[in-house]
Amino acid sequence: RIITHMETGMLYAPGDVEDFISCLITLKDPVLREKLGEKGHKLAKDHYTWEIQGASFANLLKIVDGK
Repeated sequence: RIITHMETGMLYAPGDVEDFISCLITLKDPVLREKLGEKGHKLAKDHYTWEIQGASFANLLKIVDGK
């Protein structure tokens, strides 16, 4: 899972409208929004760039190919 609830973003149960609304209400807090945004951006920048994902995929292909 990429997102950690209340650390790098917010999660709610699929189809749970009340849970979704609760997340939206919680996001009214500007300090929390800033924190989640900064941590989520750092996570994406550090682990999910095209370069990192491309290198990871290339390594997987080498393993599958046996080289």
